Amino acid sequence: MNRRDWAVISSDYLNSWGIVDAIRATGWQGRLVCLDRGEDPFTLMNLYRRGVEVWRVPLAANLLVELGAKIPKDDRKFLFFTEEWSLEQAAAGSANPWCGNATWYPSSHCTLDRFLDRGLFYEFIGCRGLGEVPFTVPGERDPFGVFGTLFFFRFRRTWLQGRRTPRIRLIGTRAEFQRAVENSERLGFSQADWCYQEALSLDPQDNISVCGWHDSNDPLYVATHKVLQFPTAQGNGDVCEVLPLPEELGGVTRRLLDELEFSGPFELEFILDRATGKYCVIELNPRFWMQHPLAGSNLGHALVRRYLGLPKREIGSGSETSYWVNSVVAVYRALRGDLRAWQYLRDPAAICVPPLSVTMRWLPRFAINLAARRFRTRWARQSSQEPAPTAESGIPLR
Repeated sequence: MNRRDWAVISSDYLNSWGIVDAIRATGWQGRLVCLDRGEDPFTLMNLYRRGVEVWRVPLAANLLVELGAKIPKDDRKFLFFTEEWSLEQAAAGSANPWCGNATWYPSSHCTLDRFLDRGLFYEFIGCRGLGEVPFTVPGERDPFGVFGTLFFFRFRRTWLQGRRTPRIRLIGTRAEFQRAVENSERLGFSQADWCYQEALSLDPQDNISVCGWHDSNDPLYVATHKVLQFPTAQGNGDVCEVLPLPEELGGVTRRLLDELEFSGPFELEFILDRATGKYCVIELNPRFWMQHPLAGSNLGHALVRRYLGLPKREIGSGSETSYWVNSVVAVYRALRGDLRAWQYLRDPAAICVPPLSVTMRWLPRFAINLAARRFRTRWARQSSQEPAPTAESGIPLR
């Protein structure tokens, strides 16, 4: 590595913090850049410092054009993706000469639509007999006629035309369903963009992820599950624990990723169908996911080392960690009188992101960001009552 090498990370929040920590642990000597692709006044990565640069690159901008204007074509680049939109932009522009010495995963020969679109992904798995998937019907169907009064309203893709789609919602009444439809239509989406899915186990500990690094020659996997999640109903894991890898799920993962010709860091989510006792594939995150340091620390930091083309390091005892903790949510819970996350925050076998000292500096900035997002959301709702939503309409990233 030298100072003409660049590591560019496509976001500026918790995920980025974990990637930067891992890159720095390799002895990296090049430039480190995190991208601010949202509208928040403050970014978490500005608190990292220690040589980390934060560049503003709006979601509507062409990612490779923006980076090409700042990074010389002949310099070596490693592009780390933490969300699908930046990955799609890079894949679409991969013929650009600037990309000649740029490295990212999954590589361009891997067909992204096969797993970024849930409908196509489930069809791919089912047609090849690669595993179980939850029963899912398109947005044009009547979900109450199919599932009764409990089902998930979710979008086929996490990102559409540079906008993050609304998060999954558990529907239990027609009023909840109507609100979900109206909100989606107000944002400019249609029935073709969403689907309805059976509600399997709602226990976060029945949600197991097989994750790590995949390639056809030497895949490295661990299993994790959520101990706590926020929001409670169907949120991200804010405390996650490493588990012994179930042999069956490891086998499903390897067969599926081999069939997809996938290589790189990944998280494949499974959820238990208690009626059958089988685990269903929910989705594939083809990138660095938020809790990746937990897998990385148990795999000899292979995720970042392989990304950078560094020699394999033996996975030794004593380097493993048991938990990953979102420190921001842990402190938020404590302020509300919920101390369940506190025991993990203080556990020596836990990775806390960001460190607690940084979390205390971040919270006032986060409060301002939250107020700004609420103002934008309220303004968007008021505006949508007059002219129709435009393609440029945005929603909060985090």
